[in-house]
Amino acid sequence: GTDERQRVVALGLATILTASEQFWGVATVDGVIVLSPDFLHWRRLRDVIAAGAVETVTQAVLGRAVTHPNGSFTWDIPVPDPEKSSSVWG
Repeated sequence: GTDERQRVVALGLATILTASEQFWGVATVDGVIVLSPDFLHWRRLRDVIAAGAVETVTQAVLGRAVTHPNGSFTWDIPVPDPEKSSSVWG
């Protein structure tokens, strides 16, 4: 049989803005799969990185559809204040 599961090609973590809110999630070629409402204890993407939870949130997109298609949001700065996260980047 044919595998009917949607394949997600994750491009990386992203922060986006809609008309009323900021979200973070995983960027794909078709848009973003927003995960922030599912992980309320990590309010910002920076919190995810600081907690060492990048693998956890990227695995959370498996089997999920894009929540925000390209064109329905604007990109935001992925990790505000990156100098405060310098140990994460090296």
